[in-house]
Amino acid sequence: MWTEGRRESLIALTPKDAVLHNLGPEPIVGPDGAVAFWEAVNGAFEKFEFELHESMSEGDQVMARGTLSYRHRASGRPIHMHGFLSIRFRDGLVAELWQSWDLLGVMIQAGAAEPDAFAAMLAAGTPS
Repeated sequence: MWTEGRRESLIALTPKDAVLHNLGPEPIVGPDGAVAFWEAVNGAFEKFEFELHESMSEGDQVMARGTLSYRHRASGRPIHMHGFLSIRFRDGLVAELWQSWDLLGVMIQAGAAEPDAFAAMLAAGTPS
């Protein structure tokens, strides 16, 4: 659905009580929140491709590690983001999703952060 822009698939796979974590400051609940996030992402990026590196499943849980590649619309820059997904299914639908992506890497590739941003934060230390 991400790589092909199929909004209707996202709606069909996301029940009203689904909880999607780590997509923003608060969990997203249900198809309306999932679609709003999807529209924001698709407004900023295009030409999605996902490469699955490995996956595991047990019972109703699937975990995957992969690379999501796309183009940043504003800069035209290609972006490659590595990350992990953990999806719990119920009745064939997404009940809960957890994810962790290299968002600093995305910001650097898009030109929104300097390559040494993390090192600069570490060098600045912790405020007292």
